[in-house]
Amino acid sequence: MNNVKLAAIASVFSFATLSASVFAANNDADVRQTGNANRGSVYQVGSNNDQDTRQAGDFNSSRSGQIGYSNRQYTSQQGSYNASSSNQNGSNNTAMVSQTGDRNVSTQEQRGYNNSMSTAQRGEGNRSTTLQHGTGNDIRSYQSGNGNDSYVRQTGSSNGVTMVQQGDRNVSTIAQEGSNHEADLRQSGNNNRNYVSQTGYSNDALTIQNGNFNSSVMLQGGMNNDALASQAGNMNNSIICQYGSNDAATVAQMGNHNSADVYQSN
Repeated sequence: MNNVKLAAIASVFSFATLSASVFAANNDADVRQTGNANRGSVYQVGSNNDQDTRQAGDFNSSRSGQIGYSNRQYTSQQGSYNASSSNQNGSNNTAMVSQTGDRNVSTQEQRGYNNSMSTAQRGEGNRSTTLQHGTGNDIRSYQSGNGNDSYVRQTGSSNGVTMVQQGDRNVSTIAQEGSNHEADLRQSGNNNRNYVSQTGYSNDALTIQNGNFNSSVMLQGGMNNDALASQAGNMNNSIICQYGSNDAATVAQMGNHNSADVYQSN
């Protein structure tokens, strides 16, 4: 009887070992640090995941977690007191973080399949948050300057965001739910504000801000709507609201203290 029990235990142990090797195979993590008091943490569960961390400077912190299969994540930090957190759950997702300067903060989260996101920050005190749930979504966020703040959230499939902030203390929020949305932001100057929300299918939003203290709001729900806001100057305000299908709105402002509101529905 004892021999039977021992054989059974050995069999279970062998199966558990084999299962662990099958379900957690071929992962790769590479962490390299130069400087003082840097911290890098990598957590990977699944197969064929790959993570690289590069830190140069002092008191930088990086955390990366990947669960699933064939995910890729890369983090590069140069400077001091930068912090990065990147988490992926699913398969074939890709995430990249590059921070140069001091006290920049990046937070990334992806869940699903075939999603990609990249965050690049240059300067001091910039903050970027990017969240994606679904399939085939893409976020690209670039900040250059000081004290800029960006937040992007996408839920659904085949949505895309490109965000560029150049200057100081610019703030942008983009939220998309549905599929095949595109949002593009270009901010150049200081203290500009942008907010975009899109729900439904195949809506496009483009915001261009050059100057200081400009504000743009876009709200779109429905299908195949297009919105464009272009601001050049200071203290301009634009609001575009479209709820329906196949609507198009353009606001172009040049100068100072201009205000425009557009509302369309069908």
